[in-house]
Parts: sequence; structure tokens; C-alpha cells
Amino acid sequence: MYEGCPVELQMIKMIREGVEEDKQTYFCEILEHDPEKEYLYLLLMEASLDMISLDGVYECRILDDENKVSCHGMVKERFRDKRGNLLVFQIENGFYKNNLN
Repeated sequence: MYEGCPVELQMIKMIREGVEEDKQTYFCEILEHDPEKEYLYLLLMEASLDMISLDGVYECRILDDENKVSCHGMVKERFRDKRGNLLVFQIENGFYKNNLN
């Protein structure tokens, strides 16, 4: 459904106490969307895997040609394979459509 779409990923909350929130925006591309598991498989562009926290809640803004859709969730896994730096993002509470006007 969203495969190939660019994504902006930004932390909105840090779960672990005593750790500062990361305000940086990370750019990704959706490789796969698994609606049953509510997972997005993301290719992280131009950033290191260790910059992405497994202890944070992120907003994931999907930028397609017609709509701007977002969701909140957590990165469950981060790893490197032949395609590059990959993230497994678990969606919480579904998608939200954003008004572009």
C-alpha cells in the first residue's frame, strides 16, 4: 500500500528516564507494509542505526503524492542487510490523515 513512499521519522517521546529526546528528523523509504502485524519495514537513509532509539516513540510521516499520512509507534528492530540500514517500525493506533491546506 505504501511501498516505495518516502518517510520522515521523528521522536516524540523518550520512554527511558534520564535520556534526552532526539529532535532530529530521519528520512526513510518504506520497503514493505504488513497490515496484519501493523509493521512498516523502513530503509534508513543517510543515518547510522545507532542514532535510532529502541526506547522512543516516533511519529512516522508518510509522504505520498496525494496524501500526507502519519502514525505513531516504536522501532522494534534495527539491523543491516544487503539493502542497507533497516528498521522494523510497529504502528500504534493506526494511521492519521493530515490536512495539507
